[in-house]
Amino acid sequence: MKLISNKLVLFNWGKVINIAWYLSVVVVLFLFAIQLYSLILAQQIGPPQDIYMMEFQTPGMVLRFSEGVTGDFFTINVHLISIALMMPILGAGLLIIYLLRKILVSLVNGTTFMPKNVIRIRIIGLAVIAITLLTGFSTIWLNQLLASSIDLQGFELLPKFRFQDFGGVLWGVIILILAEVFRQGAYLQEDKDLTI
Repeated sequence: MKLISNKLVLFNWGKVINIAWYLSVVVVLFLFAIQLYSLILAQQIGPPQDIYMMEFQTPGMVLRFSEGVTGDFFTINVHLISIALMMPILGAGLLIIYLLRKILVSLVNGTTFMPKNVIRIRIIGLAVIAITLLTGFSTIWLNQLLASSIDLQGFELLPKFRFQDFGGVLWGVIILILAEVFRQGAYLQEDKDLTI
C-alpha cells in the first residue's frame, strides 16, 4: 500500500513538472518574441537625438536624470545585449526542468540510482552555477555601463559587487555533491543487481 501511495505522489510530481515544462517553454518563447519586437521597434525609431533621460527604480525610490546623461549608453544596442544575456539563462532554465522531468520518470519507473541520473544531476548543478555566474557578472557589467553614461556634477554612481548575487554557486556545489551521492548509489545498485 505504501509503494502505491509513493508512486502516486511521484506521478503527481511528474504532472507538476510537465506543466512547469510546457509553461516555461511558452514563457521563454513569449519573452523572446517581446525582445525581438522591441529590437525591431528600437531600430525603426532609433535612439533619442537631443534629450537623454534615465530612470532607476529601486524599492521605495525612483531616481530620474534628464541632464548629465551622455549618449554612450544609447549607442550600444541594449536590446541585443539583453537578448544575448537572457537567452542562455532561459535556455539553462529549460534544460534544468527537462532534466528534472527525466529524473522523475526514472523515479516512477523505480530506476532511481542509474548512471544517467548521475549525469543529469551533474548537468543541473553546473547549469545552476552557470546561470548564477552569468547573471551576476552581467549585472556588474551593465551597472558599469550605466554608471559610465551618467556624468552629473558632484554625483557619482559606483557599481557594487554583491556576494548575494553569487549565492547560487553554493547551491550548484551542493547539487554536484548530491550527484556524487547518486553516483555511489548507482554503484551500489549495480553491485546489488549483479549479485542477485
